[in-house]
Formats: sequence, structure tokens, C-alpha cells
Amino acid sequence: KAGVPSKSSGSAALLALSWTCLLVRIVFPSRAKRQGDIWNKLVEVQCLLLLEVLGGSHRHAVDGAVKKLSKLWKENPGLVEQYLSAILSLEPNQNYAGMLGLLVQFCTTHKELDVVNQHKSALLDFYMKNILMSKVKPQKYLLDNCAPLLRYMSHAEFKDLILPTIQKSLLRSPENVIETISSLLASVTLDLSQYALDIVKGLASQLKSNSPRLMDEAVLALRNLARQCSDSAATEALTRHLFAILSGSEGKLTIVAQKISVLSG
Repeated sequence: KAGVPSKSSGSAALLALSWTCLLVRIVFPSRAKRQGDIWNKLVEVQCLLLLEVLGGSHRHAVDGAVKKLSKLWKENPGLVEQYLSAILSLEPNQNYAGMLGLLVQFCTTHKELDVVNQHKSALLDFYMKNILMSKVKPQKYLLDNCAPLLRYMSHAEFKDLILPTIQKSLLRSPENVIETISSLLASVTLDLSQYALDIVKGLASQLKSNSPRLMDEAVLALRNLARQCSDSAATEALTRHLFAILSGSEGKLTIVAQKISVLSG
């Protein structure tokens, strides 16, 4: 697959995805048959077709793709777990994130949380290495659709795995990761009050960036962080840190846009 998804490629991908769902029903009708290289390749192709639909289609086409896959999984008990196992056995690729997100969303809707728990560590590892640590900036439609991968994260996992990765990524390549971090902060179901100051220290440096895009995305990320904090003391500490920057604690702000950006945060 090469190129950027478009309306025409999205429509073609939706049609092809429908055919692959039929193949699953006819060629792989039983659990015993859903294994091996050919099965894994079919699941991989479906991941890429879904990605094309997510990135290039209208909302009704995306809904159509989700409905087709959900119907397939619902009609075949245990199939959703076999999809997860197959995808997680493949060479890791950011392009599989949309399908993984949809699988977790399906499990949530249909209360198959035992399946999610079975693969929880592998899913979080996939997200960290292929989304959060990606050397290529993930597309927004991919971030939106893999958000369910973050739903079942524990405080221990956030503190020990996600937080250090956020901090390192912001130092290494903020332009690639800032939108991902913003999406992550909006998607977790944890109260982030206890981590607020650690996160804001990394994000705040982007409020002084010479890039207007980076400044705007940092402002959005800080707003998403504030929405996930229930402790007023944490929000107050976050605000004090921003005003300290405005006062020159990390170097004088000489550009008006930088001052506005810090105030917006």
C-alpha cells in the first residue's frame, strides 16, 4: 500500500473489505482453519483495507465497514480473539492500529473484556512502540480510531510505561509526537492529576516554539490534560508553572505569539 487514502481508494477498499469478509465465512469457517500464514495474510490485508476506508471515506462508508466487521465477529464466537492474536503475531506496523482499536471497541460494546485482558499488555506495547514512539507522525484518523487501545490502562502502566515515553518523545521529536500526546491525554480514562506537573513541564516548552503549529498543538494538549484532572491543586500547580514561564523562568519570551500561546495554555 502506498499513497494517501482518498475518496476513490476508500470506496474501492470498502468493496474489497466486503469480499474479504465473505472469504472468512467460506474459506475459514471454523476455528481450526483460522491459523497459519494464509489466515494471517488475510487479516493483514483487512487491516490495510480498513485503514484506507478510515482515511479516505465519508462517515457513512466508515460506518458501513465497521458494521460489516462487527457482524462477522458477532456471528462467529471467538473470532474477535483470533483476529487480535493474528494481528499481534505479525511484524508490528502502525497500519494495524485502526483494526486493533475497532477490535477493542467491539469487545467493550459486547462485554468481552476477558479477551481484552488477555491481550492488554501486548496492545499497550503495540501502541507505545508504533504510535507514541513512531518516527513518522501518525495521521489524525489513525489516532482517533486507535484511542480504544488506551481505555483499559492502569495507573501503574501510565506511570511506569507511558509517562516516561511521553517525556522522552517530547525531547526527541516534538513535531512528530505532540498531536499523538494530545490524543492520548484526551483518550485515557484515568484521573491524571498526580502526573499533571510532570506532563506540563514537557508540553510547556513547546508553547515557546517558533512553529505556530507546535504552539497550537501544545495548547490543545494542555487543555486535554486539564480536562483529565479532578484535583484542583494539580490544576493550580499547572497554572502556576505556565505563569512562571510567562514571567521568564525558562528564558525571556520575546515574541508576542509565544506569550499568547502560554496564556492560552
